[in-house]
Amino acid sequence: MLRTIFLLMIVSAIVSTLVSLPLTGAGQALASPATPEVPGRFAPGQVLVRFRPDISETAAASVAAAHNASPIHRIADHAFVLSVPVGREALALKALASDPAVENVSLNYLITETPLEAPKPLPLEAASPGAAASFTQETPSCITDLWMSTAQQGERLLDSMVASGSPQVYIFFEYADCDLEAVRAEVIYLSPDAAPDEAFVEEGFIISGSGIQGIKVQAWPYFEEGTFPVGRYLTILSLSPEGGWDEVKNVSWHVSTFPNDFWFRGVSNYQWNLHSTGRRAQPEADINMPQAWDTTTGGQDIVIAFVSTGVKLDHPDLKPKMWANRNEIPDNGIDDDENGCPDDVHGCEFFNGEANPDPTDGVNWGTFSGGIAAAATNNEIGIAGISWGARIMPLKVLRLLPSGVLGGYLSDLITAIEYAVNNGARIIHLEPVVAEENVTDDQLERLRGAIDEATNRGALVIAGAGDSAEDHLRPPAGFENVVAVGATNQRNEHAWFSNSGPAIDLVAPGELILIPCASAPYCIGSGTSLAAAHVDGVAALIWSANPELSPAEVRDILRESARDLGAEGYDSEYGYGMLDAGAALELTPHRLWLRTANPDQLTLAYLLDDQVSRVCQTVWNVGTGPRTWNVRTNSEWLSTETPRGPRSAPVPSHMPVCADAGLLSRYGVFNTTLFTSSTLSRHEGPVAIDVTAIYEPELWRTWLSLVARLHNSQ
Repeated sequence: MLRTIFLLMIVSAIVSTLVSLPLTGAGQALASPATPEVPGRFAPGQVLVRFRPDISETAAASVAAAHNASPIHRIADHAFVLSVPVGREALALKALASDPAVENVSLNYLITETPLEAPKPLPLEAASPGAAASFTQETPSCITDLWMSTAQQGERLLDSMVASGSPQVYIFFEYADCDLEAVRAEVIYLSPDAAPDEAFVEEGFIISGSGIQGIKVQAWPYFEEGTFPVGRYLTILSLSPEGGWDEVKNVSWHVSTFPNDFWFRGVSNYQWNLHSTGRRAQPEADINMPQAWDTTTGGQDIVIAFVSTGVKLDHPDLKPKMWANRNEIPDNGIDDDENGCPDDVHGCEFFNGEANPDPTDGVNWGTFSGGIAAAATNNEIGIAGISWGARIMPLKVLRLLPSGVLGGYLSDLITAIEYAVNNGARIIHLEPVVAEENVTDDQLERLRGAIDEATNRGALVIAGAGDSAEDHLRPPAGFENVVAVGATNQRNEHAWFSNSGPAIDLVAPGELILIPCASAPYCIGSGTSLAAAHVDGVAALIWSANPELSPAEVRDILRESARDLGAEGYDSEYGYGMLDAGAALELTPHRLWLRTANPDQLTLAYLLDDQVSRVCQTVWNVGTGPRTWNVRTNSEWLSTETPRGPRSAPVPSHMPVCADAGLLSRYGVFNTTLFTSSTLSRHEGPVAIDVTAIYEPELWRTWLSLVARLHNSQ
């Protein structure tokens, strides 16, 4: 196997460059706009100014005098009406806005007329991924450009994307030959499960001449968590030529789920394969992971078996993600669950007919693949895995032999596949490549039969295309029921070592990938098995969004959502194209995967009395995130509560459902149905949950479990 490994030398060098934006008009880059006011005519010779809270009234008067202005009267804390020369109001605005002691400044508008109705938010459908960047008809104006940024220097957003957890963004617009134009800027949050909400509005500040203006938009006044929720947004810029507001520019953008792992968030963009900023790889060379994580970060019930060299069990990025065999008692020397491997708490090694319960990796390849697909994520260390929830089942079938060759036995490979299926693996990653000249057709049929059986029992089998730069896929990649994956590089091209052929399904990044190692904390490696690990992780996300899909349906989604590369349509070099996680999740029909406190049935039961009149229980969505579903009921005594905290929380998500005896008309037993629905455009459902409430004057609380059991037995 021809692969390249480079130990990662961790050397950090951060160079910060501030970019100055030219201004020739009345605006100042990133000058804070005035507080909202009613547009229209303004009082000649007057401006409104709010000084910073730490500026005393004496100091404020001195600042005003320095700009040829004087206070008329105080209107609020740190806010004053200033007198300025009539006809020179715009110049006064420019001068005061540039003073560091001033928070915001505007004209003193007259409020003798009712303002026109604000622009109406667009329907939710306008925020679909295929919508055009401009949502409505724009009016020709002196505003020449509008964009969003996360930096004060005004760098444009890549793919109009803001990282989750951002407490602020900036609206930037460019203008030319404006003549004392009043400006209104608003941001609308296009919530997936409710009507669009106005998230920000500033109006009444004046621009004149030509330049670039920056407006700071902070999340905390509008969202409790102090950061922008994951979702789509619309920024609208309007001018007031005749007293009303005319929309002149708009731009759409979105907040996507970003984990806080060190190597993902870093400015060096080492995990370009998941999300490329253009620093280390072309922007289109990644697999669009943040867009997929907006839907799901991966259910914890999905198990990926890595049939390879084992996995480094104590690696800090992998240890929390190890599959645990609940049916095995550790270290007792007994095969408690009778699966052929005694004491197999975290997987097994199969070698030459023997079963060893220690699948520790001493070579690296299983550790590489496990880290890409399912490293512990959002834990501020190491790398981000594709599935934050999936469990890693290490199965070791390859050893470094005395001859220096990494090898194993075909029989052990077949045994490992059967073990994976019997122990609940939904995805099986096959590392070994069979040298066809060393086995008989009969032996290959045995391997093919094991893979076919695994597929029939609900597992998706995935393998790299091979690393010998051949126009031929070595087994098992070439088998019918194996998803064969080739590798691409940072230029979004076919990797030089990657095999190709008519059986290839798709390609994924596989050259110079940052990965956890068995021999060092992290390495940079290359190989089609690393490309296949990307498909492992995305398949786990697809099954999290819809656990009822068959392996064939998951394979079809992976193919149909791939971005076409090379010759138009399917070709033997790129297959159906580049793996696209975001598109794959959009194409997956969402099926809610719900649980309640009742482990056997999807039901809710409440005991209410005059002492405990309000009780809440939780409905868990173990497959997808909070923005993907909602809950509704037609019963007044039953209500839902929106969970506090970030709206980009990883899976599982939850919704409290509360029963209130104060809204019941009498004592007795009440039954109703709760309906849970997907907010995604492609979905199945809704899912119904039966609800029972027992309301009595007085109850012993210890009867709760008995009543629940009686209810469930009916």
